[in-house]
Amino acid sequence: MSTRILIVEDDSFTSKLISGMLEKLGYVVSGVATNSTEAFNNLKKLPSDLALMDIGLADKDDGVKLTKELSDQFGIPIIYVTSASDDNTVKRAIASLPYGYVVKPISADSLYTVIELALQRRHLENQLIRSQDEMKILNNQLEDKVRSRTSELREKNETLEKEILRRKKSEAKLKVALAKEKELNELKSRIVSIISHEIKTPLTGIRSSAELIDLYLRGDRLDKQKIDKHANSIMSSVERLTDLINDTLLIGRIESGKVVPKSEEVFLRNELEHVIDEINRGFSNSHEVLLTYSDEVEEPFFSDNTLLRQIMTNIISNAVKYSPDAELVEVHVEKKEKNLVLAVRDYGLGIPAKDQKLLFQMFHRASNTSNIEGAGLGLAIVKRSVEALGGTIHFDSYENQGSTFIVSLPIFN
Repeated sequence: MSTRILIVEDDSFTSKLISGMLEKLGYVVSGVATNSTEAFNNLKKLPSDLALMDIGLADKDDGVKLTKELSDQFGIPIIYVTSASDDNTVKRAIASLPYGYVVKPISADSLYTVIELALQRRHLENQLIRSQDEMKILNNQLEDKVRSRTSELREKNETLEKEILRRKKSEAKLKVALAKEKELNELKSRIVSIISHEIKTPLTGIRSSAELIDLYLRGDRLDKQKIDKHANSIMSSVERLTDLINDTLLIGRIESGKVVPKSEEVFLRNELEHVIDEINRGFSNSHEVLLTYSDEVEEPFFSDNTLLRQIMTNIISNAVKYSPDAELVEVHVEKKEKNLVLAVRDYGLGIPAKDQKLLFQMFHRASNTSNIEGAGLGLAIVKRSVEALGGTIHFDSYENQGSTFIVSLPIFN
């Protein structure tokens, strides 16, 4: 397709001369304009590939100013054609960034050269613009891909982090579950061992005493004293078994919420003296259980007497039982604000540090008490009874130095 060129020249002779040259050079003259208005109208009707502009137009707008306006509106490359070659004109022309400059009189060779260079420049500029546009598109696509990939990686990282966290939590739960399972298995073994011992021992005694009684009854002469002795032994073993069963059932009832504390009048000093008397009768070794109390304890108060006796009996009997070589157990009771505080101090075996965190678990016994009878239920009953009454229990204990248990119970209205 031939190149279309607009001629902007107010001199008709010159415009005809240029038109002839262009046609001989193989170009198409798209129009001839003598002023800015005609130039604008020509370009609106028929777009051109290039314009030859006379700088010295007679129009109000000279060629330099018109060049800028045409370039801004139509983006057409413009070559100046003028007879003016003074420095000021040249500077103004260069400042308007034309595509070429031809000085009259014009030769066909120079005109062809300037036009081809301008067209080549325009072609290169268009290529550059297209390349820039393509580069911009590629950059945008790349940025979109980077954003998309970054988003995908972020999501995958978040998913991976969540999965790692989930697995860590699962591992932690598994470790806890395994530890609990191990602890439960150890507890089961310990329960079986303790229960077997605690049941087998009195049952063996019952059977042995029953066989001896049967032997005495079959003999020629009845020995009432021996029969009574073994009958009492059977009764003692039965009571021991009954206590074990009752203690186990009591814990179950408390934990299932079937034990509802009652509010009843309690004379604590009398109850404590009865408990201490019963404990002293139950142990062969001689202990002095020293009871001290504040004046307020003399007055009756309201609580659940059954649970209160369980607490006092188990704590004080433990203090006596696990102090085989000590002679003194101290019991002190006082009223602090709206709470009753019971403190029991012994100077016996003490509780090893490794056993203290498990002390209130059912059937747990301290590692230094294996040669002393017991099922490991006493302190479990105490703990649950104290909690049922809305109280608290804590202790201080050092091995071979003894223990102090302190129970604080709210006084009922």
